[in-house]
Amino acid sequence: MTEFVPFAFPQWAFLKLHPDWCLPIKQLMSETDQYFIGRNADAGDSISFFLESAEGRQFVSVFQNVRLKHIINDLMSTKVINRDKIIPKGWMLPVFQQQWLAMLSIEQDTNQTALVDITEQNFNTHCMRCGRKLPKDGEYCWRWTGFNYGLDLLVTYTNGLLFLRRNTTNRPCATSVSLQAQRQVYVRVSVVSYDSSGELKYEKHTKMTKLSLGKDEETLLMTVDRQATFPLHVSVNFLYVPPPPAQSGTTKLKDQPSPSANQDRHVEGSL
Repeated sequence: MTEFVPFAFPQWAFLKLHPDWCLPIKQLMSETDQYFIGRNADAGDSISFFLESAEGRQFVSVFQNVRLKHIINDLMSTKVINRDKIIPKGWMLPVFQQQWLAMLSIEQDTNQTALVDITEQNFNTHCMRCGRKLPKDGEYCWRWTGFNYGLDLLVTYTNGLLFLRRNTTNRPCATSVSLQAQRQVYVRVSVVSYDSSGELKYEKHTKMTKLSLGKDEETLLMTVDRQATFPLHVSVNFLYVPPPPAQSGTTKLKDQPSPSANQDRHVEGSL
């Protein structure tokens, strides 16, 4: 999974607004959808967005920290945002513009010059946050779906080794794939496991690493130690494109937030 806002955050906001709600948990999603969609059921042309309403203002600071640019790279998530009318258009339009410019930059800047000098601070602020749970020992291969600027990255776990492959021709892919000779991406990996009481039992992290991958090239991301127990929780952070200049560094979001948190952009696997 990746940025989970279209699914989990509305449910969280619904429960905060309805603290006495006590129906079976399996009904939470449908109740949440009914509540947010119903707000504008009879609104006609006077659509109101939840975060601009009196009841929604208390949640603004939480949604300001959502990385919307990584959500709108997935069609289903984008449709959910548009349907629920939680996030105002004024927040979304700059994000669409930013992503369009990023796509053109990747398509036409074949030297990837803008990814040369990325600080760890910028990486932490703008990276896409992905995760997967490996329930038991075995062999796994998966991808996080959505539009990833032509980079079809496959993660493989086998015998305690985590690999990353830039898939170009070896595996089927339902989306567009870049045929540039080399593509660059920044990556950081964390693996943790917990005991039955939820206490941290094992953890291992890599540093932010810049990779330059050729077509169908594979690289080792991490060796997981033998003492790690299952289930393993794998977290991978990616940065495909440079941060927009106006948001580089430690720019703080104001009252009217600019676009700036893992259910699904979906995990596909095992392949």
